[in-house]
Amino acid sequence: MSINLNFYCYTTRHKCVVFSLFFILLRLFKLQGTSPRIDEKETIESVKCGLKWFNTSKGFGFVVSNTIDSDIFIHASTLQRNNHPLVGNGAELTCDIERSQNGYFVKNVRHVHDCGDTPFIQKEEKDSSEGLTLTTTGVVKRYMAEKEYGFIVPEDGVKDIFVHRSCLEESGVEELLTGQRVKVFYKTVAKGREATKISIISNP
Repeated sequence: MSINLNFYCYTTRHKCVVFSLFFILLRLFKLQGTSPRIDEKETIESVKCGLKWFNTSKGFGFVVSNTIDSDIFIHASTLQRNNHPLVGNGAELTCDIERSQNGYFVKNVRHVHDCGDTPFIQKEEKDSSEGLTLTTTGVVKRYMAEKEYGFIVPEDGVKDIFVHRSCLEESGVEELLTGQRVKVFYKTVAKGREATKISIISNP
């Protein structure tokens, strides 16, 4: 009888310990479920920023701010979406910044106070008629012969390049077809980029 009683007490205590551990773990899980998520997004509005660097050929760069202790990613599409010009060394902007688990990035450009110096664009070749020019490759988006102009989608991921009939004549190209891969020499103008010379790499 004594042995059975001892066994009963032992198993009872064992069950109490198990149940206690179970409830402790359950409480911990509940506390974790109510804690804030670290990947929640936060938007910081109207932050004054200065350009750290910008690679136009790749279409992205970074800005910095005295109020944020980290580099802030900026993509060219953010500038273009708000009809802002390309920015260069010393540029000053007011931006809306979003923070996520991947870091900080520019969500919106409210104003460009100063475009800075010459844009960070890779300067590759010279054309005798235009002086210093810029070059990239791309694909013909469309060309409207009756209107004598069209557009090329550049592989650098930045804004489409405008091409006029006069550029084709200057380059000895008879026509452009949608889907053609081309090499383009272009200049930066007020509304974006304009082709100055073009050559066909391959047909669609």
